Amino acid sequence: MRKVITRGNAKLVAFTSQHTVILAIGWPKGETKGLLGFAIRKSNPDSTKIWLEGLLSFACQPGQITGHPIPSNEGPFQKMYWADYQVRAGQTYGYEVIPCYGDPCGLEVREADALQVSIRTEDNRDPASRANQVYFNRAVIASQAYVRNFGDADPKSDPKILAWLARGLDHAIVDFINRANTDRTMKLDVAAYHLENPAIVAALSAVGDRARVSICWRTPDDKKRGRPAAKELTKHGVDVYERELVPAISHNKYVILKDAQDRPQAVLMGSTNFTVSGVSLQSNVSHILENPELASLYRDNFELVIAEDNNALKDANATWERRGNIELNFSPHAKKTAVDLERYQELVEGAESSIFFATLRATAANLLDAITHPKHKGVVVRGIVDRTYQQTDGDVILYHEANEKDPAVAPAGKMTGFTDPLSEEQGRLSMISPIIHHKFIVIDHDTPNAKVITGSANYSNNSSLKNDENTLIIHDDQRVAQMYVAELFRLYEHYRARWLLSRKGKKAPKALYLVEDDSWVDKYYGDAQAAGFLRNLLGT
Repeated sequence: MRKVITRGNAKLVAFTSQHTVILAIGWPKGETKGLLGFAIRKSNPDSTKIWLEGLLSFACQPGQITGHPIPSNEGPFQKMYWADYQVRAGQTYGYEVIPCYGDPCGLEVREADALQVSIRTEDNRDPASRANQVYFNRAVIASQAYVRNFGDADPKSDPKILAWLARGLDHAIVDFINRANTDRTMKLDVAAYHLENPAIVAALSAVGDRARVSICWRTPDDKKRGRPAAKELTKHGVDVYERELVPAISHNKYVILKDAQDRPQAVLMGSTNFTVSGVSLQSNVSHILENPELASLYRDNFELVIAEDNNALKDANATWERRGNIELNFSPHAKKTAVDLERYQELVEGAESSIFFATLRATAANLLDAITHPKHKGVVVRGIVDRTYQQTDGDVILYHEANEKDPAVAPAGKMTGFTDPLSEEQGRLSMISPIIHHKFIVIDHDTPNAKVITGSANYSNNSSLKNDENTLIIHDDQRVAQMYVAELFRLYEHYRARWLLSRKGKKAPKALYLVEDDSWVDKYYGDAQAAGFLRNLLGT
């Protein structure tokens, strides 16, 4: 959902996912003299009101401890866009965005100049959302919220921590499988890379001989990781297929739900491996598509996967299939026929307003060049990657973009260890790799022609030519596109600041404070990345 509020020359735009509300503030430049930031007051569904909190105060404020939450009417947000992550799906929230002027230690919170908006968060339970349900986990284990809730605890040490990080993605996957346990006439086909999540294995075991499961069995490590689940599933009558002849890895993560007559009814797919790390620790997404036509295409792919018929797979994967507003393609492809990468590049080159992406690692140089150097003037680019490398031509493109003075690309796998309180987050980085496991591109989210590319495939020739993969292109669905933008916003804003500090090394400041004048606004009115991103969010 997206809402636009205007008052004179001021503008406030809000849009939502299930767990995020983003606020973009278009403040007249002529009213920025002496502007020290914005306070944001939130109205909850139960009518209580609170001030949104940040982590930065002014240096002159007594009693404030760096990194401890401070209400925004005391430590205003020195940004023209902000996000509230303390929201629940399907609820209505109100926001008052109030400019703050005056002296840092004597703020003038100008309530009379507030911009106000009320907006409902997305909900996969809504009838309009049921056909294409989107589930993002939380999974930012290197965060102040994690520190406040769990300290230095290993996330794998406590089921409550794993559930907090999964943020409902765990239930979405298990509940989808359990539809075949609630209705004992239903059947399942599952294609998995690694299958290690105990709750998922238990749910599949309960389906018994009405389930067929393919597990990647290519390498000794694949076999070692897959053997416990294969043994448990087989014990309960599940037909287990060991996908051993795939050229590289069988990287699918999908579940097909079929009726008693073996007719596909729905499919769960996405970037989420069926492991503890995939569901809770790495940033991931899964879709549930109540679409028999799409589910039938997945079933056709599954039959070829379990038959280990690589030649037939390549023949079947030579073209994209479209059903309604969704295109679907599988890998692997025949040599020199990367129709998936070519299609992504075609869509990226047609972008008119924005290209946002998140990926574990991408090496397809032509595609990455098209993303980072848009064909059309004024296209805004923002991307989050797990790490930067300097090995392939594609790696080098992202490496240089991340090391620009004002980067459009930020890596998550390297963070500052010198600035408090961010240094407290360092311990969790060694607990999980990768951090970013997404594989998505969002094009022109703010237009009726919005497109989302999402699935299991990393943007590389290996994924295209050697792996079992699946990818969707979702056309003309701004609801889905804006949910992906909310996820990109969450990750990019979180890690970009840490990336910029990490580049300073030991020269990074020991502590962070708000600036005590209006100089912070400058980057929102020129050619900086922040200005372009703000204009895109505002739709100007």
